[in-house]
Amino acid sequence: MAISGMDRINDSTYLAVYDLKSFEEGNRMGVIEVSEDDGLRTYPVTVTNWQHEDGKGSDLESICKLPNRENEFMIAESGKWDGKYGRMFHIQLNYKSGNYRVKVMGVFDIPEFDAKGPEDSAGDEIEGLTCLLTDTNEYLVLFGERGGSEAYKEGLIRWARADLDTYDLMWNENGMSGKRVNAPGSWKNSNLNRDISGLYSDADNKLWAVASEELGEMGPFNSIVYQIGEVRNTMEDPILVRDTLTVHKMITGFKAEGISAGTGLLPGSVFAIGTEDELLGGSWRVLN
Repeated sequence: MAISGMDRINDSTYLAVYDLKSFEEGNRMGVIEVSEDDGLRTYPVTVTNWQHEDGKGSDLESICKLPNRENEFMIAESGKWDGKYGRMFHIQLNYKSGNYRVKVMGVFDIPEFDAKGPEDSAGDEIEGLTCLLTDTNEYLVLFGERGGSEAYKEGLIRWARADLDTYDLMWNENGMSGKRVNAPGSWKNSNLNRDISGLYSDADNKLWAVASEELGEMGPFNSIVYQIGEVRNTMEDPILVRDTLTVHKMITGFKAEGISAGTGLLPGSVFAIGTEDELLGGSWRVLN
């Protein structure tokens, strides 16, 4: 299954989300297990109740692990479609009787910043999430808008406090306005590349992203890994964007949409990436 977002569960296991639309059947998530003996194995994840009137997840594009909470994550849809969806789910992953299952703990409503529907060609396209714990022990979520559309020429990172008691997103003026990000690198059309197709903050508080472009349903595809800057544990201004953005790693031939920490099972791996290569499927790889 093609990967539209991914984060690490532990040193050898990853949780991925898939961008199936509401009318498409199939699992919305999968667990990827990495083994020195067996390579990769992928297992479906069952969700019995999405806890919302709009039903099962539609166009899930991003995921982040919640700090200090075992096997708990946020997963988000790309945005509202014709006034529906646009949700972020707080989930808990469980393994029981040989199966992976997800319990939806609560559902957040993401505001509609730019309309998207049958009559709208643009609209919101959230493709990256990062979860932080603030200096006051509150959860802060960074939302990465991909860019490359009529509504958003460049990438944009907004942020809000996530209240896990009321399931409200608390925005301030800076977080609602966000910070613009223009990915470095050489693109066939710099107005159409996706400046943010995945987000990841590492143990040193560095904020990384993957950016990508597709020239057709079968490619060619191109992607890069780059450092946006650093994250800070404050609601007022949690992102320090670097003065100059540079390409850390080029990924030719793949459309990367997920990025997370690498695995200690493979010496030298710093990042793990997941790709969504349209008609060609997807892949999981590590990078140094």
